[in-house]
Amino acid sequence: MTVKAAELPLVPTRVYLIDLETPGCENCGQGERWCVFGPDGVALSTMYEYKDDAQWMADRMNDAFELGHSMAINAAAGDA
Repeated sequence: MTVKAAELPLVPTRVYLIDLETPGCENCGQGERWCVFGPDGVALSTMYEYKDDAQWMADRMNDAFELGHSMAINAAAGDA
């Protein structure tokens, strides 16, 4: 089956998001655990202690997702 570029859905630019899974200590703030969630709502298997680390991973996953989507559009249009 051939898929035309016009038939491919537009995809949100940021489908991988982070969320605080475990709050840290109320006194010192240590012990936070951040998760990266994919477009299907399932968390990646790695938890991060620092929000910046989780955001970095989410950004890389979003970059890869967007690249794959644009390649699918190009392939459907015959440009790949």
